[in-house]
Parts: sequence; C-alpha cells; structure tokens
Amino acid sequence: MMKIRDIITKMVIVHEYPFNMVEHVWFNVLLKTMNPQYEKISRNTIKNDCMKLYEHEREKLIKTLKHVDRISLTSDTWTSNQTIGYMCLTIHFIDANWKLQKRIISFYELEPPHTGLVISDAIFYCLLDWGIQDKVSTITLDNASSNDVVARHLKSNFESRHKLHFKGKFFHIRCCAHILNLMVQDGLKEIEEIIYRIRESVKYLKKSPGQLHKFGEIARQLNISTKKGLCIDVPTRWNSTYSMIDGAIVFQSVFDQYAVRDANYKWLPSFDDWEKAKKIADFLEVFHDVTHIFSGTLYPTANLFLPVIWKVKEVLDIHAESSDYFMQRMALLMRGKFDKYWGDCNMLMAISAVLDPRYKMVLINFCFHRIYSNSESERNILEVKQTLWEIYEMYATEQASHYTSNTHHEVTNISMASSSNTCGSYGKKYKSKGRSEFDEFIKQNNTLQPMKNELKFIWRKML
Repeated sequence: MMKIRDIITKMVIVHEYPFNMVEHVWFNVLLKTMNPQYEKISRNTIKNDCMKLYEHEREKLIKTLKHVDRISLTSDTWTSNQTIGYMCLTIHFIDANWKLQKRIISFYELEPPHTGLVISDAIFYCLLDWGIQDKVSTITLDNASSNDVVARHLKSNFESRHKLHFKGKFFHIRCCAHILNLMVQDGLKEIEEIIYRIRESVKYLKKSPGQLHKFGEIARQLNISTKKGLCIDVPTRWNSTYSMIDGAIVFQSVFDQYAVRDANYKWLPSFDDWEKAKKIADFLEVFHDVTHIFSGTLYPTANLFLPVIWKVKEVLDIHAESSDYFMQRMALLMRGKFDKYWGDCNMLMAISAVLDPRYKMVLINFCFHRIYSNSESERNILEVKQTLWEIYEMYATEQASHYTSNTHHEVTNISMASSSNTCGSYGKKYKSKGRSEFDEFIKQNNTLQPMKNELKFIWRKML
C-alpha cells in the first residue's frame, strides 16, 4: 500500500494532477482491481504525501550541494495576467560524475515593488535557506535595468564576505537569448506594417473554421501543400514572428486568390510586401538557428556561443551594406544593439571556446580579428590568455594533489573532430553553414607545428 501511495504521489507531481483525483470513483475501481488490498485515500492525504516527498528530495539536494564547490544561478522575474509578480531561481552545477545538473530551488510570489534591491534580497535569502550563499560563481539575468542593480548588490555582498569567485570577472552574465531577442525586435520595427498585415491575415483566417476551410480548398486547387499550415505569432517572441512569416510566404498565391473571394478580407500584403518578407525570412534564418543553439538544455552550450556570434556579426555587416534600403536600415539597427551588448570582449564566452578541444586559441584568433579592429583584437586576445592563466593557477592550487599523477600528459595537435552528440541536429546544421569559413581557415593553416603546453610549464613551476 505504501509503495502504491509513493507512485501516486510522484504521478500527481510529475503530471500536475489535482489532489482530488485519488477520490475519483473509477480511479479507485482501477486500483482495487489491480490490488484488492488497496485502500482509498483522501485528497488531504495525497497532499501531505507530496509535501513529504518534496522535503525528502530537498534534503537529498542539500546533501549533494555540500559537496559542490561552485554553483551558477539563473533568475527570472515576470508579472502574470493577474498582475502577480513571480520569481524563479535555478541553479546549475557539475556533479561528482562530471555531469551538468539543473535544479529549480525557488519559485514564489514576489511582493511589489520589484526593485533591484528587493529582488537581490529575495535571491540572497533563498541562497541562505539552501546553504549555498558562499558557492555562487555566476548569475545569469536578462537585460532589465533592475537586474543591473541586482547583480551589483549581490556582487558587493559576496565581495564583503570574501566569497566572490574568479575575482568577480564572470559574476554577472547577460542572457544571450534575451540579447538576441532585443536585437531582432529592433530590426523588426522597420517592417511593422508588413508584419501587421501578415499577422492580421492569419488571425482573420484562423478565427473561423469556414474561412480556413475555404483557404485550404484554394491551396489544394493550386497544388500547394497545407501540411505546414499557418501559425500566429507572439509579438514579444521574435522567433514566433519569423515562423509566422516563413509559413505565410508559402501561401502567397493562396492569399491573393482568397482576397478575390472574400470581400471582408482587407489585409492582403502587396507583391512588394511579399518580396520583402522573403528577404527578411532568409535574413532571419541565421538568427533562428542561433536561438536554438543558445537554448540547448541537455548539454553545455557556452563553448558554442562565440562562433555563432561571429556569424551573426558577419551577417549584420553584409546586410548593413545592402542596396535595399529597408534591409540596410534593419541591419544597422540590429548592429547597434549588437555593439551595445557584444561590442566588448565577453570573457566567459571566450574562455569557454578555448576550453573546447575542437577550438582552443585558434577560434579566438579567427573570430576576434573578424569581430574587432586589429588593435582591439590583439588586446582582447592577450586578455583572454592572461585570464586563462589566472583561472588555471587558481584551480591548480586548489587541486594540486589530484593532478600529480598526470604531469606527464602532453597537449598535441589541435583536434577539429566534432562530437555527434554535443550540438544536436542544430549544431550539425550550423557546422555545415556557419563554420565553413573557419574550417577553411584551419585547412590553410594545417602546417602549424604542435605547440608546447604553457599550462604544463606553469604546473611544473608550481611543483
């Protein structure tokens, strides 16, 4: 009976079933049939079981976190349709088996006002509750102005406790997906009218089954597949706007024919609108792929950011010189946002790329000379090297006893073999499209001799 209750508890939590499900007649008939000794339980009983399971899992996580040296935080706040503020706090850490772990440690209602000081205090109290207030190495936030205050206040707090890891160099991380969203949203402002006509067209058709059926009949007459279908966007999510435009382009001729048959349809995009929409869809495809790389959750992603950000910069530079005024204006607006957030060297992103055995310093030399001016690139490359040595020395000092048996290992040729399960399908797609120039760069420089390991030299000097 206790085993069955344990399974029901997990089922209710995982599938978010209501507690009163255990009182449903046929649910009890099913369990009684499978086990005649089963005894009916109440909604209050299963609620208490859920809370006991939560407390049990919480204690297990607290014990696990005691053996974790550093933890990264991700925090997000938002206001619901009921004007209730919420905050979610997620931790990321590497476990004893070197596997990336993610846990939500807090999800609760945040009392107004949602100032940076209120949010930072709420985060710190949560860290105290879990006993991890001295283990935070980074915190990732979106680009709201209040979050700058959050990061500054928390950093000052940790610094006063002498628990600011990496000297605070990587403490505040700006969400790359949010930066990309801001960037594209700025560009889409240039084509608001086109997006409006496409959005209203899709909304008009989807609000009536009869209208949508008539639209489908025209598509079949024109031998256009309706498998892809029409989708409406969420204006605050640019990738959904891209999907809406990309899907609507397929039915350009269908929209034209439908407008002839329905006098109430008043949002037909012009031929020039469709031509611009096609160019926009091609332009945004790169950003769409980059978003999927940024959004990976089952594997580390920071090592993949630098090459795709270089690709974004390249695309923006090309279109900023476009002969089409609207494309040029769109690219210039987006490049302004790019320079604001990624114009300076992102040290964490660079270090992550260096630690990827497929890239090392070769990728830094390749990308930096294409993103920055000559003087800036050389200065940033030197800063990356210096930061890498500092991090290495810090870890080597802490873990010297664990490395003694490994002092004879050598670093040899640069390996460009890509892992089949690291980037997923989007990573493979990006390799064929976005890294072609980098691959060519490697082929042209394949006569480089294997370099001695400077880090190994530092290690021997320490011994």
